[in-house]
Amino acid sequence: MEHHRYCSEKSGDMKYNSPDQKLFLEKFLKGVDIKFDLMCFSCCLAFLQRDRGYICEQKEFENVSYQGINKENITEAELKMPSKPAKNPQIQIEPLEEDKIGLKKGARSVENGRTYQAYHNSIGAMGVIQSGFSRLESIDIRKATSNEVVNLRLSYEDATLVEIHRRLNSIDSLSGGIIKGYLGIKKYTSRPLGKGDIRHYFRPKQEPGQEGLNEQ
Repeated sequence: MEHHRYCSEKSGDMKYNSPDQKLFLEKFLKGVDIKFDLMCFSCCLAFLQRDRGYICEQKEFENVSYQGINKENITEAELKMPSKPAKNPQIQIEPLEEDKIGLKKGARSVENGRTYQAYHNSIGAMGVIQSGFSRLESIDIRKATSNEVVNLRLSYEDATLVEIHRRLNSIDSLSGGIIKGYLGIKKYTSRPLGKGDIRHYFRPKQEPGQEGLNEQ
C-alpha cells in the first residue's frame, strides 16, 4: 500500500471498529484509490495536517477537536451512517448533559427578541419557540461548515473518514477560517510512533543521498 509523502512511520494501527466506520468503508471507499494507507496512523495524521489544514498540538489525549477562540465545553461526536439509503453520512453529537453552571453543553440560547417557528416537511407548522435552548443533533458531512463543528471532538478514525469523503466530493476542509481542526497527539505515546517527536511526522520522504536536509 502506498504511503503519504509526509508519512515517516509505517504504523498499521488505525482501528475502524465501529459498525458505522465499517459500513462507511464498505460503501464509500471500497476500491477507491485515496493515495495513502488508511490503516497507517502516520499517513492519516499527515493527510489531515498537510492536505486538509489541521494543526498539530501536543495534548494528553489523542483525538481531533474543532476550536475557535473559546476552547471550553468540548462535546464528543462521532461518524454516523444514516438509516435511510438516500441520506448522506452524519456527524452525530452526543446527547445533552449538564455542565457545572447548569447550561446545556453545545446548546445555543433562543432569546434576545428572536422568535422561531418550527416546521416539518409533512406535518407543517409544529410550534413557536420564543425562549429556551436549541441544539444541533447531527450534521450531514457533505454540508457541514466549520462554524457548525466548533467545540466538537472526533476520533482520528472518524475525522479521517469525514475529510476523505469531503475531499473526494471536492468540499473544503472543516479546518478553515476562525475554526481550526486540532490534532491532539502525545509527545510520547503508546502508539508505535518511532522517535516520539511531533516534528518527525511531517518531514517529507527523502531520496537516497538527501538525508538530513530537512532536519531542524
